[in-house]
Amino acid sequence: MKKSLFSLVVLFASILLFTSCSDEKEQPFSIIGEWGMVSGTISDADGTTDRYDKLSSGAYYQLLEFRTDGTLIRTYMPDYIRSYGVFTFNNVTNMLSYKYDGDRFYVRANVQIIDADEMIVTTDYGTSIGRITQYFVKID
Repeated sequence: MKKSLFSLVVLFASILLFTSCSDEKEQPFSIIGEWGMVSGTISDADGTTDRYDKLSSGAYYQLLEFRTDGTLIRTYMPDYIRSYGVFTFNNVTNMLSYKYDGDRFYVRANVQIIDADEMIVTTDYGTSIGRITQYFVKID
């Protein structure tokens, strides 16, 4: 009787140990930080599509740095050409609005959250211009 009771206690303790270890909490998504574009597409109004194939790990078409103060820095690679701007992000609707210095209007984009370190940003400029879809991974 004591052996079976001991075995039962060990079994329950093992189950508790394994279930508590496997229930790691996912990190919440935050747009704040530096993101690298690793692939994407540009679809023009005339129907042509330019594809940017997935780059190897550590290589990016551009970098976006979203700062807590609402400022944004875009860096085009490989020439490190920078543009500065401002943004807002609604974490309920996943809508991103941004504009760079010198732009007159804000651009709206939809953010599809893959997980805490991956997102797809789709900017639809309308039927007369086209759409850009960009896949980003978080760098920091």
